[in-house]
Order: sequence, then structure tokens, then C-alpha cells
Amino acid sequence: MGRIVYCNKNMGKYVTLKGILLWSEDYKGLAQWYQEKFGFEVDPKFSYEDPKDTGITLIVGDSWIWCGKHSEVHGANKDPYRIMFEISVESVGTLYQELSEKGVDFIAQPFKSPTMDIYYATFKDLDGNIGQLVGRL
Repeated sequence: MGRIVYCNKNMGKYVTLKGILLWSEDYKGLAQWYQEKFGFEVDPKFSYEDPKDTGITLIVGDSWIWCGKHSEVHGANKDPYRIMFEISVESVGTLYQELSEKGVDFIAQPFKSPTMDIYYATFKDLDGNIGQLVGRL
């Protein structure tokens, strides 16, 4: 399940980061992009259209990406470098090659962490959000 971090005795404990919410004007197109490029599957239990909350949940291992519609989000991400999310993978090099062949826009080819024996490759999605693959080469 991961490492448990105790903040202080009054707050309880944090267990893990469960998911990422990506707001989009075209949430269906963004979800479809992740399905086509990464092969993520939809979780119908948490995907719905409702006047108050609309989105599609994509399963990513034990976590998820929720592509949701937001009335205040228009067009591509105007500040994509503010937040980057990471997807843990078995082989950064292999997945980099596969996703490149599918047309995923990588802004950084696989590179080794300066402090650990892990690798990263940085990509942009359909809305210009930035994510990283992380794992062994």
C-alpha cells in the first residue's frame, strides 16, 4: 500500500495519493486520448454526466486519472509547467518508444535521475498538461 506518513498526532495519517483530476473543456476528447495512447480503461462506476459533476475515470494501476468538465477551463493548459504528474511504469524506455510511435509528444526523452537509479520521460497530453513516465530504463 505504500509508506504511511504521520503529520502530527491531531491530523491522522496520509496513506497515498489516490488520483489526479484533469479539468478540460473537452473532457471526452482528453479521456479518449489517454485511452488510445496509454490503453487506460474507463471505470464506469466513477464516470458520469451530471449537472454538478461530469467526468470520466481512467484506471491507472491502483490509482486513476479523472478527466472532468469544468466551466472555467477553456482550451489548452496555459501554465503546463506548474504541475507535473508521474505515472510509474516497468520500463521508461520501452513505453517511450511505444508512445512515440502512437504520436505522443515528448518534451524530454528518457533521462536518468541525478540522485537515484530511475529514469524519466516527460510528455504533453492533448490539453497540454505535462506528465512523466518514471521507472527503470
